[in-house]
Amino acid sequence: MPIVGFLSTLTEDDFGHLLTAFKNGLCNNLHTPKTCVGSGHNVPTSLGANDVFIQTRWTKGVYGPTLKNAAGDLVRSRPAVIAATGGVVSAKAAESKTRTIPIVFLSGRTKNQEHDDHPANTAGIWLGNTKYAVEKLGRHEILKELFEFTRLEIFNLIHKQSIVFDDEKDWTNAIVVTNGIEKGFDKAFDEILKCRARALTISADSFFTTRNKVIVKFANERFNKPVCYPFREYVEHGGLMSYGPNLADAYRSLGLEAAQIINEGLTGKTIGRLKKPAKVELRLVANRATANAQLGSAEAQKLLGAAHDVI
Repeated sequence: MPIVGFLSTLTEDDFGHLLTAFKNGLCNNLHTPKTCVGSGHNVPTSLGANDVFIQTRWTKGVYGPTLKNAAGDLVRSRPAVIAATGGVVSAKAAESKTRTIPIVFLSGRTKNQEHDDHPANTAGIWLGNTKYAVEKLGRHEILKELFEFTRLEIFNLIHKQSIVFDDEKDWTNAIVVTNGIEKGFDKAFDEILKCRARALTISADSFFTTRNKVIVKFANERFNKPVCYPFREYVEHGGLMSYGPNLADAYRSLGLEAAQIINEGLTGKTIGRLKKPAKVELRLVANRATANAQLGSAEAQKLLGAAHDVI
């Protein structure tokens, strides 16, 4: 009975559609006679030998011991593979609990130079030392292109546990959320207003993704200037624009990778291959109502005309 561990730093209520995408990628690529039977927190005791079950853990944007404990819970059920979504932090939490169970993970950034064997310096899907890299996000470049902002006018909201890679340090003016959720956000939001930023980007971090409504509310009611988010989920909640990969497509691809591991019967002795980077399509998504309310007519039309998708 293959068990697939699904370790997510997001919330099930708001991001269950990503689990569905992962499940579709997994189930549609399993070799017969394996059958994908469902998902949940606890593994049913009545599964057959060829039934595949996705055991889930959702940490609601919380890292540290909570994330490691969730990874440990999954490892104890002896899954065939662990999908550690949430980037390098999630992958390393899973790695801290096992050295034999294959781990796959998704992240939205890479370094420009050749990949090395340290997961903190790469991004993508990881099997031991295997990486399936994706393009870095370029939200600041989109803001500069559409609105002609300079580097000094664009600020980036990051979490204290986020990794700011070297290539980002060349352009980012970081505003860091450092303490408790409410006080941390209030302090960061006040700092954004005081520094007279003309534009803002949001780190592709689960801490922020799970709290997208709070950030969008600040952006639309207090900041009222262009903000480029990492994922379309922000735009669906009223955010102005996003530029990045489609998360559902990424999770579907992650499910495919997990299926291949099960199909091939990979173990800790057979992992460690290096894959070539895979190009992932980055899409610009815009919210028509927010653009018309927040931007001038010319700027709104420029944004909506450039967008791949308009909500």
